[in-house]
Amino acid sequence: MQEQLDESIDAPYLVPTHLREAQSIGPIPLRTFYVLLAAGLLLGVPTGTVSRHLLNAEIGYCFALLPVVLSIPFAVPWLDPPAEHGALHLLTFFSQKTVRNLSWTRFPPVSELLEADGVGSFFGVVNAYRRRDTLSFCEQHDLARVQLRDGAVWIPTGGRLEPRAIYRVPTLNLDTASAATRRAARARWGAILNALPHPIQIVVRGRPASTLPVLDRIRAHGSAEACDLAAWLRAHLLGAQLVHRERYLVVPAQDQEQLTDRCASLEANMRRIGLPMERIVESGELRRTLAPFLGPRGQQFGPAIVDVASSSHIIVDGEYVRVFDLGKLPPTIVTDWAAPLLDGDVPVDVAIDVEPLELAWAKLQLDMRRNALESSAPSPGRHVAVQQIAGLRMAYECRQTLPMRMTVTILVRAFTDKELERRTKRIRQRAKDIGAQLRLLRWEQRAGWLAVLPVRRNPLDGRGVPVETGTVARTYPFSAGTLQLQGGVPFGVAAAAPATFTTAHPRAKNRHMCWYGTSGAGKGYSLRILLSREHFANGLRVYGIDQDEQQEYAGRFCAYLHGSRVSISSLAAAEAFVFDQVPNPNVVIWDLHQSDERDRGAILAALKARLVEYVLTHPGRAAFVVDEAVTITEHELGARTLGDLIRRARHFGIEVHVLTQRATDWFDTRIGRVIQSVAESKWFGQLEPRELYEIAASLGLTPEERERIERAGQGEGLLVTAGRRVWVNLYGQTSAAEYAMANTDILTI
Repeated sequence: MQEQLDESIDAPYLVPTHLREAQSIGPIPLRTFYVLLAAGLLLGVPTGTVSRHLLNAEIGYCFALLPVVLSIPFAVPWLDPPAEHGALHLLTFFSQKTVRNLSWTRFPPVSELLEADGVGSFFGVVNAYRRRDTLSFCEQHDLARVQLRDGAVWIPTGGRLEPRAIYRVPTLNLDTASAATRRAARARWGAILNALPHPIQIVVRGRPASTLPVLDRIRAHGSAEACDLAAWLRAHLLGAQLVHRERYLVVPAQDQEQLTDRCASLEANMRRIGLPMERIVESGELRRTLAPFLGPRGQQFGPAIVDVASSSHIIVDGEYVRVFDLGKLPPTIVTDWAAPLLDGDVPVDVAIDVEPLELAWAKLQLDMRRNALESSAPSPGRHVAVQQIAGLRMAYECRQTLPMRMTVTILVRAFTDKELERRTKRIRQRAKDIGAQLRLLRWEQRAGWLAVLPVRRNPLDGRGVPVETGTVARTYPFSAGTLQLQGGVPFGVAAAAPATFTTAHPRAKNRHMCWYGTSGAGKGYSLRILLSREHFANGLRVYGIDQDEQQEYAGRFCAYLHGSRVSISSLAAAEAFVFDQVPNPNVVIWDLHQSDERDRGAILAALKARLVEYVLTHPGRAAFVVDEAVTITEHELGARTLGDLIRRARHFGIEVHVLTQRATDWFDTRIGRVIQSVAESKWFGQLEPRELYEIAASLGLTPEERERIERAGQGEGLLVTAGRRVWVNLYGQTSAAEYAMANTDILTI
């Protein structure tokens, strides 16, 4: 029984958090002892002796204690980073601020000084040329020297330029995955980490969904319905505070040859674990990728002005930016434990820098640490630390895991200080809820801002946590319950982000799609929403046959798209149809409900011939809808016609959408099994438990997915496409006009 339970859960993993347990001399922490001892002996005694001779004895004793009192912040053992780290950056911050305020960009022209009328005017001219607490783009040499060439980003490192390769990375939905799937994904990623010989950087870019470029494409359609939809979507996405995310992986190198070797190896490894990466090589695309990280004006590469006056945030072209790092990991984690930060409801940018450490040096450090703790006074914390060190040391020796340093940097953006504080409070709470702790990069805000840029700069000194591959693998950065496909349109909500979906995504082998669900599950509703938005945004032409008396497609849907409804009451009417006779040949719905059901297979064959002939002479993307496919395929000619269309339609640019509520009957037919195996995309709405039980094995549905499909509400469903499996909810994600168009029961509005 226990073995079955272990197989059904993803067991918690103990993070070796006690490795930082402080050494002590008796009850006194080692750092406290030495700092106070050094301050007292090296500074306190000489200061007290001199003061006692120059002044009196009482004052001399006070001066002797002064160095000890001033050293107390440096003696506190629990500060991480230690006080000297903050003191150094504080000194650097104020020295730079002083230099800027006491220097000039250039000396004021003598003519302007002579023309000054009075002392106030004279100092006004002087101050006009003084440096401010702002940096122009030219003054930021680390950005001004960045070059985009040879398919890489070249960044200044010391006195030379080093290349960086940037990849787009697909995601895997672990939210609905079984425990076995989660363990397998973690193990595959951990195997890559164990073989990783160089550092990498993973960056997750989060932005409010109201800025999606697809909204501009919808508005550009020009129709009143499209303009109203674009306006509604923009307001809805902004009000719902949904987040759109993109994930990048950065490979650093010292030269072009080394970069090529590293990229080839990593690409092959990622392809083997089912996450094929897409490298960004075109200079214009690299510029468009980096520009949003550097400022709110995506059209411009690099910020015009960066205000660095504050120690707790910077202002980049009017946008407030605040940066944190992950200073403390949860004591126990599971696979994808960081999902609230990487895939949550707060629009933040997250950079994860993974750097392999030298194994021999790590083992030496562990041995020294163990000796230090065993020589300290015993305590529960030190006892646990010694056990963790012993286990980790043995794992290193057997190469079951390897040492690494992981630096997680989190960047919050907002256009007002109030919004910045609100988002800061929310992201701090998210981290606290999972047992982690965020540290503000005080006096290091600009450096932290650049650390999130996907060019893999050297990590900040004193930041990051020493971990092993088990912890890094469970911080799975490629898990997302969301779906954002290139060129897609908003299609409901998955997790905390809008799902942008299209059947024409680049990874699709074909564009066919099957829709399964009981009556009222929302399969037809969802399809009509998808087709109408694709028509407005991507110019998709829509064709279909409607066999229902309610005219789900030939009625309000056709009118919403300003399409052509054609009544087909007989085979002769189908054979006589020509596209030149309809007002809008880009949207045509054939109404078959008055025809004899025995003739519908032949009618489909005739209409299919007309459609293929038309798209061959008028190339372009087109969708063909077959509602209640089981009815059509009950006739041999209909089944043969639909099968031929499925096999050959991709050559004509036609994507076929097949809908059925009789899933079991559909899978009992040969044509149903063929279409199911060929279709690249599927949508599973609510299905009866009996049907799910009979078809789950052939569909590869996990027990978790079956349970969610059984309990699915109207408009909810499992979307399978592009190697992704995401749970999409369309309920409440459509405008009033769309609802009136797509809903089959108009009386419920």
